[in-house]
Amino acid sequence: MKTNSEKNNLILFLNKYNLLYSKIAPHGNAPNSIPRLHCLHLLSDPHWQTALIVAPAGFGKSNLLRQYVCNQRKPYCWISLSADENDIYRFVYYLIAAVKSVNAAFDSFDTLAKGLTENMGAFKTSFINELVIFETPLIMVIEDFHYIDNAQIKDLVRYLINHLPEHVKIMLSSRKTISLNLAKHRLERKIIEIYSADLRFTRNEIAFMFLKYSAVSLCETDIRKIEQRTEGWPAALQLVYMLEKNEISYNNNLSHFNNAYIQEYIREEILEHYPDSVKDFLLKSSILPSLTPALCNAITGIYNAGEILTELQKSNTFIIPLENNDKWFRFHHIFGDILHQEFIASYSDEERSLIHKKASLWYENNGYLQEAINNAISSKDYFFIDEFLDRNVEGLVLLAQFDQLTLWFSKLEEKRISSPIAKIWIVWLKLFSLNIDRPIIDYLIDCANRGYKNQREVNDVYSSIPVHIAAIQGLIAVFDENYHTSIQLSTEALQKLRTTEIVNKSLEGTIFFNLARAHLSLSNLTKTIHYAREAKQLGFSIGNYYGAIASVNLIAQAMIQMLDINGAEKLYLETLKFSLNNNLADQPFAAYLYNGLGEIEYLRNEFEKATAYLKKSIELSSRGKEVKSLVNAHKLLATIYSAQKNKRRLHFHIRKLDELALKISAKNCLRDIKTFKVHIDLLEKNASPAQPSKIAPIHCTIDDFTDTKEYEMFIHANELIIKKQHEEALRVIHHHKELAEKLSRKLSLLNFQFSEARALTLLGRRTESIKMLIAAIELSQASGVDIFFVQAKKWLPFNLSASATPAVALALLQSMHEEESDCADVSDLYKSALTKRELEVMGKMKKGLSNKQIAANMCISEGTVKRHAHNIFSKLNVKNRVAAIQC
Repeated sequence: MKTNSEKNNLILFLNKYNLLYSKIAPHGNAPNSIPRLHCLHLLSDPHWQTALIVAPAGFGKSNLLRQYVCNQRKPYCWISLSADENDIYRFVYYLIAAVKSVNAAFDSFDTLAKGLTENMGAFKTSFINELVIFETPLIMVIEDFHYIDNAQIKDLVRYLINHLPEHVKIMLSSRKTISLNLAKHRLERKIIEIYSADLRFTRNEIAFMFLKYSAVSLCETDIRKIEQRTEGWPAALQLVYMLEKNEISYNNNLSHFNNAYIQEYIREEILEHYPDSVKDFLLKSSILPSLTPALCNAITGIYNAGEILTELQKSNTFIIPLENNDKWFRFHHIFGDILHQEFIASYSDEERSLIHKKASLWYENNGYLQEAINNAISSKDYFFIDEFLDRNVEGLVLLAQFDQLTLWFSKLEEKRISSPIAKIWIVWLKLFSLNIDRPIIDYLIDCANRGYKNQREVNDVYSSIPVHIAAIQGLIAVFDENYHTSIQLSTEALQKLRTTEIVNKSLEGTIFFNLARAHLSLSNLTKTIHYAREAKQLGFSIGNYYGAIASVNLIAQAMIQMLDINGAEKLYLETLKFSLNNNLADQPFAAYLYNGLGEIEYLRNEFEKATAYLKKSIELSSRGKEVKSLVNAHKLLATIYSAQKNKRRLHFHIRKLDELALKISAKNCLRDIKTFKVHIDLLEKNASPAQPSKIAPIHCTIDDFTDTKEYEMFIHANELIIKKQHEEALRVIHHHKELAEKLSRKLSLLNFQFSEARALTLLGRRTESIKMLIAAIELSQASGVDIFFVQAKKWLPFNLSASATPAVALALLQSMHEEESDCADVSDLYKSALTKRELEVMGKMKKGLSNKQIAANMCISEGTVKRHAHNIFSKLNVKNRVAAIQC
């Protein structure tokens, strides 16, 4: 028995990762199940550690698993998989939770879960070690493994099987063959494999089943016929058992039964024995993934659906309550599929359409918009669909992920949708995915505009169409790098919205977001923060978390440009905490938060932390096709791996950027990728690139200083330095450094300061170089940004390269342009690098004393002086006294 504390810890873990307890709940032995003696005998062999149970649906795989674990009377954990667990993270979280549900000592599951996001290999090792510590025999059951085609999950399961401790067994059930490359285990007889041939009911089991369930002793002839017609398939045998309950003669009615005729069998031998009202109820209800009395009443036109559902459940008509909920049910999957096929065959297109429309209206009225649109689409009544979309499209946008919306609209075939507001949202979806197909977008906007003008009754939804069009044009202008035009169009859209007195917070928030995006590109950081905050507040107020979190990202990016790194990190972490508390942290739009945190850790030169955040960002972005976030994450990871000289991973992320470039058509994003690749080329070769970068010099004014142009000029300046055109590089740097300073883009200023110091160093202008380095290092220290200093160490003079931190570097730089001083002065400069005794020796060296004179002066041996001198040279990374004195 678990204590309340143990249960609470488990529930906290499940809630944290949005996991269902029912998927790891213990499965007791099914009441009245037939003992599968043959299969249990196979499993009685003590040598196996892995059991694979593979058979089609309805063969009793789960019942066999239940019988085995209950008979063993040993601790066991159980995971029931679905398509949702075809994800390495969700699979592992369930795996950890399942073991924890059995073993309270398995208390490092949060540590294991955290380790998963950092290093899969380390996680595997830790998990196995935890199992080793748990010395009590354990059976791990993983049910419905056929849902898994994720290579990472299969690799993990294979690893577990290969390294299981002797006291642990693992059992997998699947409808499909499990391919895990376990030939070695087969040779060593460590695997038991049970297939459909083993699970088929024998004649003895068939006879026992009927005797047990209905007290009917079948003759040998009936048993043989049942076996022949059903081929021992347990699901079909259950149908035969139902025949007996309805007093059907086996001898007369089983002669034509065969698996191939299961649909005909259900139609003629099951449905025909129900009243027409019940049969009609079953067929019409087959369109529903789950049943509840009110919904069934709505689609069938009756009033007693609750009574029918109760009777069907009592009579074991393949109807199952959902998670111990006595108000919602579902059909057994096989039975439901066959019913739906019969529904299609029994009703005309018009009748089926009407039933789906009734279901859609019920779902809509009860707040289930996703189910509502699915049934609206299934109705194939495009006039009905248009009306539904007019009422609900904005609600669907707030509710669903963009890839789900895209799927819905693709099913509707764009040209067949006449709803103007739906066409508008198709355009928005294309823009959000950076798919700027202008002919199609212009066509859809024209259709929406004409539909709006032709509408007789204009409501708030239709009145907002001109505002949507203006906002769309504003966003397109951002993608085309026409930022001033974007601001003008977005401002006009905002004025139109306020003129019409329409309350549409979603649209208003989108316009504010567009304004913030354009101003950020133009380096108007104060205005960026103002508009992004408006968009954020509107987003959170109406539950538009995508817009809200994207706006948080714009605010934080502006703060990073201002070098308010700690403030940006605090904003990201607060929003991430909100996301975790509201089960949003695994949504694709949360990628913006992980991306931003990764960038901050990169700027701090914390590559390991940055990589973990960025990999999480890529995982979420890939899931929801968040292209912009994907591009940024791949760029940062490529930069990190370039710095770490990891060529393989660098080229992997460059290839990913190339693949993304083929899928997008937004000019600013494509240009950003191209410029970044030039940057990487320069970093890798540290010399003139093999081909010209084709980045033409751009002499910006403060009015057209954009982030893209600034980035290009930074790359251009460094290209000039590599080509030894230092004076030209300085001219480019000076101009853009002044613009960055005027616009408070301190991060850009820092970039240009280090580049200028590098050019001055290479020109031999030592005093100016030191002055610029001091300014840059002071700015780095104040903001906590270490990355540029670390990169600068590659070209700093040898007497600076020993410095491990910007603080020490600053002291060394100051010493380079001060006159010789006594020991006290030197102590102030070097206190963070040398010990007090070493500083005293250094002071004597600077006064020109020999080792012998220093020893006499300090009353120590000459050997001790030499040892101090050796330590000084090592810490300052110099070879001799002359070089040390020059420091």
